[in-house]
Formats: sequence, structure tokens, C-alpha cells
Amino acid sequence: MTRISSRELRDDLSETLNRVAYGGETVRVHRRGKGLAVIIPEAAYAAYEEWEAREDARLLELARISDDESKGVPGIDAEALFRELGV
Repeated sequence: MTRISSRELRDDLSETLNRVAYGGETVRVHRRGKGLAVIIPEAAYAAYEEWEAREDARLLELARISDDESKGVPGIDAEALFRELGV
């Protein structure tokens, strides 16, 4: 991961964006030694969004199972589901 200051980013924005977009670099922007932002390639962001959607669905399913179990709904094998989900 490349690390640049916010001043460097401002001075070389076009070059930095090209390195990220076409070179696949990830750039961490900092100011006075503190991290501000990370610029990542579009493909990496798409993969993150896909992971986030799967994780949200998994958490919703776990919450539903927990709610069903607390209501005494029969027929749900939570342990088997947890194993399948890798939890």
C-alpha cells in the first residue's frame, strides 16, 4: 500500500488516480501522520460491497433464527446452519 500526504494527493491527484485505476494500487492518504482515507481500485470496492451484502444477509438470517428459537418455533437446526455458514 502506498502512503501519501494530503498535500501530495492534492498536487498529483490525476497521477494518483491513474495509479489506482490502472495500476491496481491502493493509496492511503494521511495528514500530519494520521490516516484520512484510502483510495482503492473499483474492483476492490465491488468485492467489498459483495462481501458486505453477504455478511448482512448472514447476520439477518442469524437474527431470524435467534428470534425463532426464542419463540419456540420447531424445525430449525441452528447448529447445522452455523456449521454451514462457518460460524
